[in-house]
Amino acid sequence: MSIDLKNLLRWYDRTARELPWRTYWQTHRDPWGVWLSEIMLQQTLVSVVVPAFSRVLAQYLDVRAFAAADPEQLRLAFRGLGYYRRFDLLHRGARVLATSSTKIAWPTTREGWAELPGIGPYTSAALASICNDELVGVVDGNVERVLCRVFDWREEIGTPSLKKKCQKIVDTWIAQEGARARPGDFNQALMQIGQLLCTPQEPVCDACPMAKGCLARERRTQSLAPKVKVRREPVDVTLELEILTRGARAALVQRGDGSKFLRGSWGFPMQEKTSRSSTGRTNLGTVRHSITHHRITAKVMTREVSSKQPRIATASNETKWLPHREVESALLSNLDRKAWRLFERSVRTRKSSEG
Repeated sequence: MSIDLKNLLRWYDRTARELPWRTYWQTHRDPWGVWLSEIMLQQTLVSVVVPAFSRVLAQYLDVRAFAAADPEQLRLAFRGLGYYRRFDLLHRGARVLATSSTKIAWPTTREGWAELPGIGPYTSAALASICNDELVGVVDGNVERVLCRVFDWREEIGTPSLKKKCQKIVDTWIAQEGARARPGDFNQALMQIGQLLCTPQEPVCDACPMAKGCLARERRTQSLAPKVKVRREPVDVTLELEILTRGARAALVQRGDGSKFLRGSWGFPMQEKTSRSSTGRTNLGTVRHSITHHRITAKVMTREVSSKQPRIATASNETKWLPHREVESALLSNLDRKAWRLFERSVRTRKSSEG
């Protein structure tokens, strides 16, 4: 079996999607945009990242500006993308690079990229191949699926044994004539095949530049390779969110490392066990939300807190009071925003009944 690597790159030259981070790299040759995009794309759809990338890049044109930014403002800049710890790590990495008063000393190897906070094997390989032309293959779920079909492997995507096999194959291919001159494009071409053609259901084999050497296509076993992954059973979780108010202000707390969900984010006090006591509190109803495989049902309570009470007993020591009009824009999580909209609806209903 033989794969025509030159044909793969010719296909990529014809079909490569115009993505803002690719345009940025072609125009500026600045690793900042590539790094930013790779972190944003982790566990997030391309369609969601495209507008967010342009928005963040407009705010932070280079790595120094990003490194100098206030962490709280950064969390707002990435609002809606989820998994916020990755952006905290990106900020830490940017600060490492920005310590030099002269020119930024960008990493020049995969090992160098991997020394920065939050950069693992996949991201370091992607950055090294795109920014440094290093002959190292990138293996993500899309590439694993493509190779499972090329070799008709009946294995689950994501297993260490499959990843190791795929890494060996891709590293071999990328060093061959037809790929080694453009390692970054080669890696992106393989991933794009998985994204656009070699999809989990109904792969478009007739349009695939690797179809000629694909065993699964030859044997008509595309539905068997890779092996269907057993889905993780959803876990039902019951939470309570409490919206504390002082007149026209509401309290937000910063969730600490001990929080099961949304660590580091500002939101409403949360507890995993709902309280049966409603003394001095109003039950606004419930909201539903999903985080990974957790299906959350959150009871939303509200309580007026006296200004004479200087400290609020919450799981976090960090509390800030915001005017009602500023609350929603300060919330990162859709769970908190759903709770706040429930509160606003109750306020409108009360005012309507009083009027």
